[in-house]
Amino acid sequence: MKKLLILVIIIVLVAAFVINRNSNPNLIISNLMRKGEIRPGVLVYRIYLFGLIPAAEAVFYPATQELYKGSKANHLKAYAGVLKVFSRFFQASINLDSYVNPSSGNPYFFSQKMSAPGKEAALKEVFYDQQKGVMTLRGEDRAILPDTHDPLSLINKISRMDLSGLKDFEGSINTNQKNYCLRAGVSSKDSSIGGRVIKTYTLKGVVSRRDKDNPYHRSQVTMVLAEGKQNIPVLIKVFASGAFIVVKLVDIK
Repeated sequence: MKKLLILVIIIVLVAAFVINRNSNPNLIISNLMRKGEIRPGVLVYRIYLFGLIPAAEAVFYPATQELYKGSKANHLKAYAGVLKVFSRFFQASINLDSYVNPSSGNPYFFSQKMSAPGKEAALKEVFYDQQKGVMTLRGEDRAILPDTHDPLSLINKISRMDLSGLKDFEGSINTNQKNYCLRAGVSSKDSSIGGRVIKTYTLKGVVSRRDKDNPYHRSQVTMVLAEGKQNIPVLIKVFASGAFIVVKLVDIK
């Protein structure tokens, strides 16, 4: 019995240590600085289930300037897929694309393609008319609030904002015909890392449906960004429906 108790204690301590390492912004930044400058580029993230199990990788690509239906647009792209170590048991990937107005940062169009071997890819395409306050999904129009975003364009907007002096942030999200809201407090911190003073901003808040105060439609979100000409998200933590997910920046290419 004592041996079992000791084993349980050791497992708990090791798990706590790993979770702390994966969720420590200063340690994440320190590891990145050993590889080079923290700067805009191809951002490679590792996704941990319960902050402990490395399950997937996500890649965010730099915006490219393109035309969307004759209008100038910034094309945002991201990809996420299950790590190879789990590919024998489960394979899945998701591709995200968002075309946004360069001036406002609001999206014109968002697409999400989920793929898995042996199954037909699931494609979602959302069209936004910000002037009319309407989004279209599968041929159906729904009313949206001003400055409504998809997740990709919202992260991009936060990255490009001047967060200094900001105490609160609110953003509208809609990709499934339900209006969601991110309400977050904003705090800043100066830390000495690798002989340099690095400023980070932390957004900590809740994503919830605007029409329902239902705990099943609420997610707790924390995002930590390293300050720069473009703020770089180094850590994202999400707690939703009993699941805890940590998204950690591990490389910049």
